[in-house]
Amino acid sequence: MEQEEKKDNKSLVAKKQFAGFIVRFAAFAVDFLVLVLISVFAGIFFAVTTRVAKINWDIEVVASFVGFLLNAGYYIFTTYRYGATVGKKVFGLKVESVKEEKLDIGTVIVREVAGKFISTMLAGLGYFWIIFDKKKQGFHDKLAGTVVVIDDKGKVAKWKTITVAVLFAIFLTSFSFWIALGVLDEDFQEVIDRDKVVLSVNKVLVSAKLCVSEGNSIEKPLHVYNGGGDICAEVIGIDWPKLLGGYEYGKIDNDFIFIQKNGIDIVRCEIGKTTCILIDLPE
Repeated sequence: MEQEEKKDNKSLVAKKQFAGFIVRFAAFAVDFLVLVLISVFAGIFFAVTTRVAKINWDIEVVASFVGFLLNAGYYIFTTYRYGATVGKKVFGLKVESVKEEKLDIGTVIVREVAGKFISTMLAGLGYFWIIFDKKKQGFHDKLAGTVVVIDDKGKVAKWKTITVAVLFAIFLTSFSFWIALGVLDEDFQEVIDRDKVVLSVNKVLVSAKLCVSEGNSIEKPLHVYNGGGDICAEVIGIDWPKLLGGYEYGKIDNDFIFIQKNGIDIVRCEIGKTTCILIDLPE
């Protein structure tokens, strides 16, 4: 009897058409759009609530945490409740257990959280594995013991599926390139700003050395030009030169000039020398 049931299960699995990479990628495109809309409404709600309640949050930390909850919650709820996300529903796909059992919440969590984390962290290999696998399983499917099958054949024309997948691929590529370019620009600008800071402070060092040689303190230059001439007030001026790129003056005394960014010492200049020592930001 048990052998007959196993044969029946095998025959059922054999009859099913597993969803390939392209149609699943197209479904992901729809889910991406849905999550963007959800995130926008959640962001508006969060901003209004925070302002009304006058709560000070660390925006980056809260946004990351809320973003994770929205993403994971969306996939877990829709997959467990309906067996498919909105995107999968659009393209007639369904997530099923390889054991022909109803999906339980534990399996769904393993698939959507732990499994997809692994698939993503391995440079996306876990998703591309779908292309080569006989049952079209990604690493997250294998870990959870699930497959994605075509539940409603012919619901979406093949050319439409390919069109959505290609357009979304172009969007992701362009967006990734834009992000990478932005990061590179910031790093390049950081180098320029650091060089300008060093150049600016090195010029001040010449005056600072003279200031110290006259027995004056460079920490508090004289505010009044007294006729006899005071190198601190005359050359350095009442205020130290402004620095660009978010840099600020830290501690200043007759031995060192410290330059900070985000409260961390970046540049240290010795009054007795005419060059600055760069200190890299800790990661």
